[in-house]
Amino acid sequence: MPIDFSKLGGSDASETITEPRNLFNVLPGKRKGSYSYPRDVQAEVWAHWYARRSESDLTIKMNTGSGKTVVGLVLLKSCLNEGAGPAIYVAPSPPLVKQVLAEAQALGIETTEDPLSARYQSGKAILIINIHKLINGMSVFGVGDEGVKISIGSVVIDDAHACLAASEEQFAIRLPASHPAYKALFDAFYPDLERQSPSCALEVKDGDPDQNMVVPYWSWIDKQGKVLSALHAERKSDALKFNYPLLKDQLGLCNCVFGGGEVEITSRCL
Repeated sequence: MPIDFSKLGGSDASETITEPRNLFNVLPGKRKGSYSYPRDVQAEVWAHWYARRSESDLTIKMNTGSGKTVVGLVLLKSCLNEGAGPAIYVAPSPPLVKQVLAEAQALGIETTEDPLSARYQSGKAILIINIHKLINGMSVFGVGDEGVKISIGSVVIDDAHACLAASEEQFAIRLPASHPAYKALFDAFYPDLERQSPSCALEVKDGDPDQNMVVPYWSWIDKQGKVLSALHAERKSDALKFNYPLLKDQLGLCNCVFGGGEVEITSRCL
């Protein structure tokens, strides 16, 4: 039986090419006919990005339906081929994660949903996750003084506006009046609220849904010890465990608002 030596010793071009358009043309999905050719806008974005790929925090604006998912996946594959891994594609929601996974499979780009995957950590597969998996107080990637637990070399954040909104939600603590920490905080700041307006303070105390009051920043700063003690005591509760670790070292930079039967603590500088 004859041996086809042409199949020996060769390397897969899709694992070495870094220029995005050329890379797209050799992807397995392209060879199978899933994608015949890149759109002009995709090729233009790839060219501009490739010329500036060493810069950080680049923003790419594309219209809906212009194929931005393909653009993002090819960019990350280029990063992996250039040794700038591990690489992550971040989507704003779990359903969109599934869409990205399907797109990558059609292109023939290897992906995973597991941050602990050896293929991801070795720069062989692109990690596809939603923004909440990346940014939360128990993130597997490391939070605060934990340092980096899982490295990230390159990242594409799809639908950045939606991901930013989700991130803002993660950097916010909201506690209902029934939560033990709420009472400790309200008792600490009630005199400050009452000095602003006794009637409004009573309405807030009664949980009036149409009334809210901001804690004066000077009072917030002066009573940081009480704030920290109240939140620390309940840090393992469901209402705090995913948010408190992101804010605990920056509480002095936060706003605090009581109203509608809850307290909201949000960062002024995300």
